[in-house]
Amino acid sequence: MKSTWLHRHSRQALIVFCNGWGMDDRPFRHLEADRCDVLMLWNYRQMTPVPDIAALAGSYAEIYLVGWSMGVWAGQRMFSPVREHFQAAIAVNGTLCPIHDRFGIPEATITGTLRNFSEVSREKLYLRMCRDRQGRLVFLENLPARSLDGQKEELQVLMRTCDCRPAEESLYSHAMVADKDAVMATANQLQFWQAADPRVICGGHFPFHLWPSWEAFLTAAIRPGTEVPTGSLGEAL
Repeated sequence: MKSTWLHRHSRQALIVFCNGWGMDDRPFRHLEADRCDVLMLWNYRQMTPVPDIAALAGSYAEIYLVGWSMGVWAGQRMFSPVREHFQAAIAVNGTLCPIHDRFGIPEATITGTLRNFSEVSREKLYLRMCRDRQGRLVFLENLPARSLDGQKEELQVLMRTCDCRPAEESLYSHAMVADKDAVMATANQLQFWQAADPRVICGGHFPFHLWPSWEAFLTAAIRPGTEVPTGSLGEAL
């Protein structure tokens, strides 16, 4: 696993972002961060080293966890034992059963993706991730700089390691589900999170073009319908 600081300015708040399969920092470059640092975890070919959240807690007044897609499962696996250090944890378009016929992506779909993975199939996957013109522009202008072989190896590892944990064990305090997710079916996500009262948003599997900053995203996830005020991140939330 790799870690990359998307923003690091010694702010009072930290967002730990567990990225999705096959991704890197490029699709998230448009997201600004004025009142928080952002540490991105990605490339799950190995699930180590895991950041020491207890140590980071000594440097930040607030720590938030954001998991997207396969990163929802990865975040649960890595940080469930230290959940008390997070002010909030947000799952975006993912579940704790990412490879599952009812609660995630069907196993046959994952197997077919792995078997037929190529430049052409990857391009089609990227298009399925973005269900509106603006999201497609943001993503396609900042495609991940990942090799086909690296992405394929990562998916092979995920197929071997992904398990299925019940929603009752979730460390996530909030779940966001896109209404037009063509990668991890919206209905499967809603079925998994049904007891958690998930927030349904308009969009596809990649929804991050909807917000100009990480602070705006957190506000939308935790207090939907409110504006992001000035001041500290804690005051904003």
